[in-house]
Amino acid sequence: MRRDERTYYRIPYPTVEGPRLVTGDRVLQVLDCSERGVRFLAHSPAMPERGERIRGRIRFSRGAEVTVEGVVVRVFGPQVALRLDPPGIPFREILQEQIYLRRLELG
Repeated sequence: MRRDERTYYRIPYPTVEGPRLVTGDRVLQVLDCSERGVRFLAHSPAMPERGERIRGRIRFSRGAEVTVEGVVVRVFGPQVALRLDPPGIPFREILQEQIYLRRLELG
């Protein structure tokens, strides 16, 4: 596998339809996700640090919700990349998200 190839398909989200990561009293915008990773926006003053563990729930716009936990692997500007512990986001949820977003595109 080439270095720039990903093991899991990543779903990029439009700003309006993206899910939210709820952790504690914070609600964070998810930029993209896969079965084993989530990239989201976080703003000061409570920026997570690399290596920090985060636990929360991802609320998808279509109404589904999944509990996740993982480790921060990258922080770049306001964007944070979280590697999820197994089981991560079930493949079934990723597939349902793709179907949901396709329907939105087709209007």
